[in-house]
Amino acid sequence: MPYNPRSFLRQVPNALQARFFSRYDAFAGFVWSHLKETQVETVFERWQQMPEAERRQVGNVFRQVHSVASSRGTRVLVEAARDRGLEIAADLGARKNAYDRAFWCFLDHPEVFADARTLDHIEGLPKCSWEKRNGLPKKTIEFTDTTISDLGRKISEYYRARDGRGENCKVEYRRRSSGLDSFFAYPADYVEEILGYDEDGELAQTPWSGAFEVAFNYAGAAGSVELFAEGGRQVRDDLSDIFSEIVLRQDDKPVPLQAEPYDMEVFKNPALAFPADPVDRIVSVRVKTLRVRVHGRIGGQITVDTGSAQIPVYDLIRANFAEDKATLRDVTIVEATFQAQFERSGKRKRSVVFKLSASRCDLGDGVEEQILRRYLKLWGIERDA
Repeated sequence: MPYNPRSFLRQVPNALQARFFSRYDAFAGFVWSHLKETQVETVFERWQQMPEAERRQVGNVFRQVHSVASSRGTRVLVEAARDRGLEIAADLGARKNAYDRAFWCFLDHPEVFADARTLDHIEGLPKCSWEKRNGLPKKTIEFTDTTISDLGRKISEYYRARDGRGENCKVEYRRRSSGLDSFFAYPADYVEEILGYDEDGELAQTPWSGAFEVAFNYAGAAGSVELFAEGGRQVRDDLSDIFSEIVLRQDDKPVPLQAEPYDMEVFKNPALAFPADPVDRIVSVRVKTLRVRVHGRIGGQITVDTGSAQIPVYDLIRANFAEDKATLRDVTIVEATFQAQFERSGKRKRSVVFKLSASRCDLGDGVEEQILRRYLKLWGIERDA
């Protein structure tokens, strides 16, 4: 949903608005007790009467809160807090909506809020440009400030030589509660001229150097890294080499990385089962969709999707496809979509839907997602490094 200031104010409880606006002189003496919830016009008008710099500052904060006011945003708030050793899930669960949760976190835990905005942005990057690679050393990263500066410098040098961009490159590092070491790099993009208004209110062309993203999620226990970088296989190969050299301190060429960490052949078995330990609260797992490539005189790809029907995709195939034409033995499995359901105390089950191909898995970094990542190996889908 696009940001709208009045809609934003309607979603945020008056008590939080009062706490936030109390830092501004324009709201001195403002009587909040006379306002009903969602009665926003007097607040909006007072905001618009603030000095221009403060008015813009408030708008920037509201847009930041709006960006994580969603179910995914709430999840990354919880994860960002856990990365800092804090447990705020119960506090967030007691609040009335995603805007309430995000704004409360902005006020009470600003460092967590800042981390969550980064994680939310990274999680929203196109899944087609993420790739998992196995075969790396299984080790604990010896992280230093030099690691950060060296990685940024090396990525900058790479893009300057390759594309003529990347003059600057800031790198952020976070140790995740799930055990991942995450590196987020922001190389500078090409300079563009942007049409807009300057400080005097005049329409002008302003030079602007944006940034693009490169991300690494290293799992030291598994010796694997998930890499985000747009530009194709060669770019990801080169960046993997840089990561191994700078972060893992590999003196020689990195160990050859297995291109396809996931075994799609297992999905040819209609009796494929997904056993789980009750302690992990997994109620059910099913293959919801299969995308297959058929061979022969007339080839192509077919997608079989059960839609809202809570059945395995194999039941749909068995009921509607002719065995004398082709079977799963005769096709190549291109992609599978899973649906897993988790039991939650006193709440509706949480459904996690994710896609898997030979080289990629689009599971996020939430608690349930990390549980499912572990089971992919136990179920024989993820190959050993």
